[in-house]
This record gives sequence, structure tokens and C-alpha cells, in this order.
Amino acid sequence: MAKTKREHRPARAAQRVREELARLLGQELGDPRLSAVLISHVEMTEDLSLARVLFVVTDGAEATAKGAMVVLRKLEPMLRAKLAPRLAMRRVPALRFEPDTNREETAKLERLLHEVGEDLKARPEEPSAPEEPAVPPEGAASPAPDAAPEG
Repeated sequence: MAKTKREHRPARAAQRVREELARLLGQELGDPRLSAVLISHVEMTEDLSLARVLFVVTDGAEATAKGAMVVLRKLEPMLRAKLAPRLAMRRVPALRFEPDTNREETAKLERLLHEVGEDLKARPEEPSAPEEPAVPPEGAASPAPDAAPEG
């Protein structure tokens, strides 16, 4: 069953909010505290009253992410005012900023895998254990020992 225009509206609005916020943060604000912040995803409520804005910090520092969240929350009223003429919506949604933990978890896993790979490359090759003589399975005839000459 095809979705109606009304069902697509929150997704379209979320995409537009993400694009405009990214433009504001990246090009127009020029706030050095937000230079490492990227808007990764926006989720909009059905009634378009709230936009949950997920962001990542490119330097990966947890302190930077916490600081960015504080700054973004303080700038929320100003960001909404700048978004109003750009969104062409009756009401600009409230903005709730949250770090994108899914991307952080992925980045952590990638860093760990990279570290393990580097560790394996740096580790000298260990000599392999000497091979032990093969033991015939139980009940199998064992080869005859060398016969000593009689005499």
C-alpha cells in the first residue's frame, strides 16, 4: 500500500531540518566550539513539533561531544529563529540535540579492530611448535620396528 503525502511529511521535514542545521553549523555560525560537529540524523515527530537531532563529533573525544551538546542546547532558540524563514513551516519544531551513540559505537569498534590489526602486524612471528610424530589410531597395526640381524 502506498504512503500518502501526509505520512511522508515528517521524513521530508526531518531531512530539510538536517540540511539547514548542517548549513548553519558548518558555514554560517562559525563557532569554533562546534567545528567538529556533524549532524548525522534528524527524527521528527508525526505532528512536527519536535525534531530529535543526532550529531557526531569528528574528533571522537567524549569531552568534545559533551561540550558541543551544552553549546547546541544554549543555541537552540537562536537556531530555531534562523530556521524559521528557511523551513516554510507554520511552527518551527523544538530541537532536542543528542549525541549519535550508534555511530560512536561503530567508530569505537572500528578503532579497536584497527588497533588489533596494527598489534598483530607489529608482533614478531612466533616460532611454531615442533611437529610431533604421528600416532597411529588405536587398534591400527603399527609399522614393524626395524629388525635387528640375528646372530
